[in-house]
Amino acid sequence: SVEIRAKYFSYLHDFCGSMMVANTKSCNEHKIIELCEKVEKHSERISKRFARYYERLTKIIVKVESKIANNLAAEQKLNEAKLKLEEAKKLGNEAVALFNSLTAGNLGSNSDSVELAKDKAQEARNAFIDVLKLTKESLKLAKGTK
Repeated sequence: SVEIRAKYFSYLHDFCGSMMVANTKSCNEHKIIELCEKVEKHSERISKRFARYYERLTKIIVKVESKIANNLAAEQKLNEAKLKLEEAKKLGNEAVALFNSLTAGNLGSNSDSVELAKDKAQEARNAFIDVLKLTKESLKLAKGTK
């Protein structure tokens, strides 16, 4: 009968519509979960990377210290590098903390916190690069006076 078909189609339409809404919500939640996992993995990667930078640069500075003994200008430049290394480590830890603080709630709604974390990580990376430059400069100063 026509009435039965109309009720069936109405029921089917309501059911499919609610399923589409549920699937959309589920899909959005799934995307947010994936994004959170990516942010977590990125946080772990930069944490390990910054730890490697710090460890390696510390070893380089120790080696350079033995080569520049009794050269005041080179020692001053190396002391600058040491201070910059500690600053870079601090910036790296802050960047990792910012990435770790990102949650599902503030990932989608507040892109400023994501940008802040990215900027802080870039700032830390640049600080590590500066440490290497200062270390090289101290070696050049030591070699120039011999």
